[in-house]
Parts: sequence; C-alpha cells; structure tokens
Amino acid sequence: MQENIKKNITNSSLALVGDFEGINIEAKKEHDNDAKVTSAVWYEKIRAAVEYQESHLIFKSAIARILKRNIVMMPKIKPDRLLNNLINELVWANYITPKTIDKDKFKEIEAVLQKHLDIIRVANSGYKTKTEIVQYFSGLCAAEIEEIVNPKDADMKFIDFVFDAVKNNFDHKKSQISKEDCNIQIKLAVITNVLKPDVSLLSYYTLLMIEPKWKNLSKEDIQKISRSVDPFMNRIDKHINHPFRNQCLIATRNLASPFVVFRTTLLSKDITKKIVEDNPSILIQNCMEVYESLKQESNNKIWRGTLRALVFVFLTKIILAFLLEVPIDRYLHGEVIWLALSVNISLPPALMFLSGLTIPKIASKNSNQILVALEEIIWQGKLATENKIEIGYKKESRTSTVFGYLLSLISLAILVLVVWGLVVLEFSIISIILFLIFVSAVSFLSFRIRTASKELIVKRGRQDSVTSVVELAFLPFIKIGRMMSDQLNRLNPFLLALDFLIEAPFKTIIRILRSWFAFISSKKEELEY
Repeated sequence: MQENIKKNITNSSLALVGDFEGINIEAKKEHDNDAKVTSAVWYEKIRAAVEYQESHLIFKSAIARILKRNIVMMPKIKPDRLLNNLINELVWANYITPKTIDKDKFKEIEAVLQKHLDIIRVANSGYKTKTEIVQYFSGLCAAEIEEIVNPKDADMKFIDFVFDAVKNNFDHKKSQISKEDCNIQIKLAVITNVLKPDVSLLSYYTLLMIEPKWKNLSKEDIQKISRSVDPFMNRIDKHINHPFRNQCLIATRNLASPFVVFRTTLLSKDITKKIVEDNPSILIQNCMEVYESLKQESNNKIWRGTLRALVFVFLTKIILAFLLEVPIDRYLHGEVIWLALSVNISLPPALMFLSGLTIPKIASKNSNQILVALEEIIWQGKLATENKIEIGYKKESRTSTVFGYLLSLISLAILVLVVWGLVVLEFSIISIILFLIFVSAVSFLSFRIRTASKELIVKRGRQDSVTSVVELAFLPFIKIGRMMSDQLNRLNPFLLALDFLIEAPFKTIIRILRSWFAFISSKKEELEY
C-alpha cells in the first residue's frame, strides 16, 4: 500500500513541499524578539481595529498609509528620505526589526520608491485627482515592497499549482472571452479565494500578469506611463471589473477549501520533502490535523472579526454622534433626541453581536469531503467538478427576470417600512440617515464574517427557511453596506482624522523625541571620558 501511494503522489505536490520548506521556521525567527510594546505599537493596534483590515493585510496597508501620508505632505520628498521614514515607522510599530532590511533589500526598495515617485510626480489623468493617483500607486508600491521584505515565491508557486489543478473545469468556448483573459480571470479568482487580497494587492497581482517586466521598467516605460496613467490603470481595472469575474469567483470559491487547508499545512507544519518522499501519507495526516485545528480556529476567528467590527462601528458612530447628530438635534429641536441617539449607538453593535452568536458551526460530514478532495489534489494533482463550469454571458429566463423585479420591490418596501417606523418614533432626518448607514454597515460586516466562516466548507447546502427570511429582510442593507464599503470607505471621518490630524503629528513627535534622546545619550557618553 505504501509503495502504491508513492507511485501516485504527483511531482508538483512534492515540489510544493520543498518550496515551503523553512518558511515557517524563518517566520518564527523573525517574530521571536523581545520587542517592547511602545506607544507606536499601541497606536497601530488601535488603527488596525478601526480600519477593519484582515490580519495578513495589515503590514501592507501600514506601508501604503505611511507612503501616502509622506508623499501627500511632502510632494518633493526624495526616495532615500522616504525610505528612512518608512523603515523608522515600521520599526517603531514593531512590524519589522532593524535587522529585517539588509543592504540588498534597502537598495531594492529604494529603486521601487524611485520608480513610483517618478510616475506620481508627473502623472496626468483625465478623471483621477492627484491624491487619488498617490493613493493608487502607494497601494501598488506597498505590495511590491512587502514582497521584497517578505518574499512570496512559494505562494505564487502554490497559486500556479491550484490553477493547474482546477483550470480544466472551466469552459469558455461558448463565450467571447479569449483563452488568455479566461486564464487571467481563473487565476485572479484563485488568488482572491486562497490569498484573500484587498483591491490594491489584487491590482498588483494583475499588473504582474499583464506587465511581466513591471519590476524592471526602463525610463522610457516610466515616462510613457506618466504621460497618461489612465490607460495603465484601465488595463488593470479591465480585469478586476471583468463581466465574468463573479462567475469565476463563485466557481473557484466552491473548490478553494481543501487548497486553503493544504497551504496552511505547508505553512504551519515542519514537513520536509524528504519526509514526504519516505512516507507520503504523512502529508494527508498533517493536512487533516490542520483542518481540525482550523475548524476550532474558525470559531475564534468569527469572534475576533465580530469584536473588531464592533470597535470599528462603535468608534465611528460615537464620533459622528458628537460631530453631527447632537449639534443638529439641538439646532433643529432645541434639545437632544435621546431615544434616537441611544438606538443609533446601541442597535448596530447589538445586531453585530447577535449575528456572531447565530453563525452555525461546520458540519462533521465536511471532514470526509475535505479528505476526499485532498487525496485527489495531492495524489492526482487536480480537483475535478461533476460538470464543466461554463464561463460566458447567460441569458436570463423570464422567471429570473420576474423574481429580480420582485426582489427589488421587496427590498424597497423593507426600506420604506423602516424609514416610516423611524419617523413614527420621531427620529430626525440626520438620525434616520445615520441609522440606515450604520445598520447597513453592520449588515455588510456580518455578511462578510458569515461568508468567511464558510471558508472550510466543501459543499454549501441550502439554508433553512428562517435564515433565508432573516437574510431577505437584511438584503437591502447588505447591498447598501457593500456600496458604502466600495465607494465611501476612504471618506470615513475617523480614518481621515487618524491619517492627518493624529498620525502625522504623533509620528513627528516620536521622531523628534528619538532624536532628542539620541542627542542626550551622546552627551552623556562624552562626559564619561
């Protein structure tokens, strides 16, 4: 039996084990330090909670935020100074240690900064403001810098492995999409479901696919991009906003769970290629152990996400209550409407908490389904679906059209009833608007957490009637919440205040204090001799 398994295990599975060797050990070495919990560290923890970022995106987001703030406040800043500011702030916040950036990485990052600054400073756009251009390229630059600090070669090889395992399930022949564009969409869907990037990181991965020489651009290439950044950004956005993207995302999502378990195993278990060659079944055993621990972690993740969402919503709501709701109530009514204020402050967190309580656990039968899928992936190098997944435009039936109109009417009726109820309770206009905004935000955040809780499920069954009715009632709020998340997140007043009113002076004070203490220390050393 053992010999039979050895013959069946794929070379690609063995190669992946070799690619991930040592990554977990190096990560532990990097984080096993006696870093002090400074004020900068506490600030970053608060910022991460408020910004509601996935944990694996926090480092990249911190880089992008630091770059954007420095470039906006100092448009003529030089790459060496920008790099020094970036490294200092990342060290203060305990994202990296002073030893993380060696001389080679320093030069490489400086070249990346030079490239992006050259584009930003002379960039022209017909529809993007200068600040939006800075934000866009800060995100791309942050992704490239993170890749230098924490190389992602193994992750990219894993993405190629998943792509090769699932690509034959897709059929694009009946659509007008080219094979190349179809492959890009499948790979982006794999990246989205396995690595879970944000928009800027996904844009970076897209850029590497459509512009392979991006990391080695010539001066002529940079000048060409700068003359008009619109075509450059449109090429990336064309793939991210592709009409068939959702089809690929949904199809790939239903295949992703065993790959997530496999990748987590490679990252968390000290398995070597030699061990797997001698005893291939140990790979499956470790994968199933990791799956069980991921099941336990799933519940903790739900509550961590719920608590972070509570902090995000509560802090933003408190700020808006005192900046808008209270002053407007006093101006219009001569007093604060305490019922509206208390409902607006307490109801969204309560809904968030109840949502966390009602998320179902993963069914026990899912373990066997994960095992079967892992064996197919590791022994055969593929994961087949029962039927081919057709990618292309799908003509809606009359029934679907009627149901679509019916759903729109129901959603509109729900919103009208809610607004009518608030008017009956004597909510002011501003209180009604804030109620809708924050219930929508909570609904969407709850929806995201529920979706994340299904990450390990192989076959997603239909929901019971009670859950379906509740979700139908909150569907219009979820849609509004998603729209706000996509379009209005950058206008969050609390985040804007953190960026420029708090973070900028705070980091400046830290920089001055460090310089002062270094000066005092040097004077003390002079007195010793």
